[in-house]
Amino acid sequence: MVFWLLATVVIVTGIYFYFTSSMGQVALSISSFTQCVEAGYPVMESYPRQCAPPSGPSFTEELPVEVKNLSVSAKEQIVSPLNLTGEARGTWFFEASLPVAIYDANGLRIALEPAQAQSDWMTPNFVPFSVTLTFAPPVTATGELVIMADNPSGDPQNDKEFRVPVTF
Repeated sequence: MVFWLLATVVIVTGIYFYFTSSMGQVALSISSFTQCVEAGYPVMESYPRQCAPPSGPSFTEELPVEVKNLSVSAKEQIVSPLNLTGEARGTWFFEASLPVAIYDANGLRIALEPAQAQSDWMTPNFVPFSVTLTFAPPVTATGELVIMADNPSGDPQNDKEFRVPVTF
């Protein structure tokens, strides 16, 4: 009887160490945000998003650079009227404009205006743009500024957007 009890303890201990060491090896083999998400680890709702295996470093999502040099930064407080400038890839424009919107934290759109290209937009390079957004003060303290690729085709594969969390 003591033999079987001792054997069971040894087997359970062995199984425990096998699984904990192999899980550690899986976490150690992760080297990117995508691999972390694919392994099923939780994703933090930050900007940009982060994924953190329990036994390893966290990985930050690398966002493609399609929009840059915005006059508004993440978590910045904005007021109406908002004069926004920045640069977007020429492929985001149609007829020299692209839509820009502001949403409150409830997902309610409080402003939508077309930003106008400030130079030749028929290029894959970055094109400066500007827009003035006027909006009533929202009921929430936070929201998002959303720059969208103009998509006259309506094809979902051509939908692109760049979101910046803001405060009001």
